[in-house]
Amino acid sequence: MEIRDVGARIGEVVRTLEAGLTTIDPNDDPQAEPISIFALLALAWALVWSVSMFWHFKFQPMQDLGHHIGLSAIVADYNNPKSLYPALYDPPDPLNANSLLYFVAGYLARTHITGVTNCVRLCLVFYLVGVPLANLYALRVFGRSAWAAVISVPLTFAHNMNFVAGFANLLFAGPFMVLAIPLFYRLLVKPSWQRFVWAALMFVLVFLAHAHIFLWTGALAFTLTLAFFIYAFFEKRRDAFQRSVRALKIAGLSALCVTPSLLLFYRWYQWAFGAGRTEGAITTTTSGWDNKFGAVFHTTDGLFKNLYSYCLKTYVQMDDLDLIWKLGVLALVAMACSRLKKWNRPPVMEVAFALTVVSYFLLPESIDSNSVVGSRQIGIGLWIIAAIFSPVPARVSIAARYAVVGGILWFTNASLELWHHNLLAFENTEAAGLQYVLDAAPPREHLHLVKVMPDTSAVFMWKPLWHVDKYYMADDLGQVADNPAIVSTSSIRYRVGVNPHRITYHSPDWPNWDELWNNYELVLVHGWHPTDEQLEKAKSHAVRVRKAGNWELWRRHGAWETGDAQVTGQASP
Repeated sequence: MEIRDVGARIGEVVRTLEAGLTTIDPNDDPQAEPISIFALLALAWALVWSVSMFWHFKFQPMQDLGHHIGLSAIVADYNNPKSLYPALYDPPDPLNANSLLYFVAGYLARTHITGVTNCVRLCLVFYLVGVPLANLYALRVFGRSAWAAVISVPLTFAHNMNFVAGFANLLFAGPFMVLAIPLFYRLLVKPSWQRFVWAALMFVLVFLAHAHIFLWTGALAFTLTLAFFIYAFFEKRRDAFQRSVRALKIAGLSALCVTPSLLLFYRWYQWAFGAGRTEGAITTTTSGWDNKFGAVFHTTDGLFKNLYSYCLKTYVQMDDLDLIWKLGVLALVAMACSRLKKWNRPPVMEVAFALTVVSYFLLPESIDSNSVVGSRQIGIGLWIIAAIFSPVPARVSIAARYAVVGGILWFTNASLELWHHNLLAFENTEAAGLQYVLDAAPPREHLHLVKVMPDTSAVFMWKPLWHVDKYYMADDLGQVADNPAIVSTSSIRYRVGVNPHRITYHSPDWPNWDELWNNYELVLVHGWHPTDEQLEKAKSHAVRVRKAGNWELWRRHGAWETGDAQVTGQASP
């Protein structure tokens, strides 16, 4: 068979596959380009690379991930007769905001197919895969090219502060939020019971996943409703009565769609900020954390300073900034090329992205006990930025199309390579030895983490190892005190009267802390270089079970009498 015949046969197979994809393609614009099998293959390549990196490295540069792993363990083990958690925490409520991740991961762990840590990681895989696939759906709803979805793969983590900060609940809400926008749009364009149910369900899921994302999704939905209302009210092809009826129908349908989620929000709001604020977990130990009321805004200087250092910079080194400005150039090129075509569907996703970025400059940075509010908006915007990179069809301009497609592929590859390079450095230096040391801890005990070494990372921004003690909760169903259950907006709270013994002071002199030895059987220490006196004091209270890298585990005398080799049977790395 000649090469020409092979090429023709491949082309025929591709056209057949693309024709089959039209049966599930939500695009209803006859002038839009068909979905490309090559774009889907590129998206699959990027997703496989992304997920494989995430799954290979257990300890990710996600500062607050430990919090969410620990609270998921509470749901997973709460009904176990041996559990420590019923005596410490109120029963978890699945209808609270910020609870969906814990219940999905917790109930998956109850199947005993895999542990709590891996169940939470599966939920984050849902985020890593779900946001790009939700973008793919949104792009097709609005008649845009599937190629643009590829660039959303690295932007779910690289250059995204929300991922590095480890806001796992917020991340879990990402796919639902991205889907909510096109689903709500389709409902307003052509209402049906099926579309109503899907849109209403998506708002409920967004609320259960994360209150912040729910409120911002609601703001975008209100903006979309207002645009439809104004258009219907001034539509020239209808008389005044018909326009008024159409506008009122849109307003009523929109309100009815969000009513179930708003009822859940009202219930949660009363519990978190209203009469229920002082019930349950809010103990005297939260003074100075949960008693900061009102909204705090950035200064103008602070807004731009944090835009650089707090929102856009992922790595300690400068290498990511080179990619960021090139991403900006690619975005400008893509937007300029898009002007070559008149799009038949409105730029809903593009406007949503613009509003989200602008909101960073308008929203407060903290509200009551909830910090890092406005700064999250940049990362949320990156979830829905894909639409502005949508290339025009080849029939409009071959050069413009392939310039944008080539830029998408280059940026995706460069970002994934850089992320892998830094993950490897993080694994081989700062996280080295951590898993081996944690493996020596017996189940269902009380563990405290002492952070002696500088808490910042030499590789990633924020503090990726700040809450790794919560892996002990997930892997061994033990208890650590430093978790958000002391905050009124947390979906899980301590019981009334429980003192979590939250020790916030970290110093090489930790062996002299009476509260530590009185309440914890295990001490995980990071970066300790003791004096002879400090070491002798530690030995008077405890025995060092394991040490590897900058990590070591101590057990209090009399806590249990099992030797190192008998705990796990593992050799030192």
